[in-house]
Amino acid sequence: MRTFRPSYTVPRPQGAKVLDRADGKWVRFRNSRGQEVEGKLSKSGKRVRFETKCWYCEFEDQLSILRRLIPVNDETASQRMAATVQDLLNAKFSGMGVERDLQRRLEGLPRSIRMNLAQWGLLGEKALGLQSPWRSLPARMRQA
Repeated sequence: MRTFRPSYTVPRPQGAKVLDRADGKWVRFRNSRGQEVEGKLSKSGKRVRFETKCWYCEFEDQLSILRRLIPVNDETASQRMAATVQDLLNAKFSGMGVERDLQRRLEGLPRSIRMNLAQWGLLGEKALGLQSPWRSLPARMRQA
């Protein structure tokens, strides 16, 4: 299980100012929107490396297939989600059922992520609608 932010490169723009820093060479330039952007310069000096905004969670499922989830733009939330998925995998491998604490954490995951987990065979059909009875009531009935 790992959480990471992938990187990508773009060609170095003409007129980009090169900056020498302790962690290597960086370039500063204005993008097509007129915003000032900084990126790390590649070893060859021809490309600029950037990191994506999204944090990814990658794991191997019970069939040893590498799966990737795109959770959120926040590192800590991504790590929390990765811990929840890891606990789900542990419960699946050990043959134990889903405990109440884990069930609550699964309820907190976005529906799209639960759908992916169900599609990959990690959650059953019942677990797809993992909501407490109180949440499943219409709003007008919850106000009572």
